[in-house]
Amino acid sequence: MRQKIELTTIQDVEEFTSAVCNVKENVTLIGQDENGNPWSVSGKSFLASLLIIDGKRKCSARNVDWNTIECVCEKDIYSLISKWAVGSQMGG
Repeated sequence: MRQKIELTTIQDVEEFTSAVCNVKENVTLIGQDENGNPWSVSGKSFLASLLIIDGKRKCSARNVDWNTIECVCEKDIYSLISKWAVGSQMGG
């Protein structure tokens, strides 16, 4: 499952993390920074992972292009994340 999501407040991030923390499969958030560089972090620990981009450099939340976030999971978790979904579900 792949779904574009929108997390616009700290509360959104906290609620999203809480919603997916018990999913058995990996939940990954992918996106780009303000320079178009790709990043991915665990959606289950998103708050703790905001500073990790590509495992090579640090980036603060203000450098994330919040319009590019997608949630990826092997399992269909749309019912858990529909509150933050933007548009239709994307391909796997």
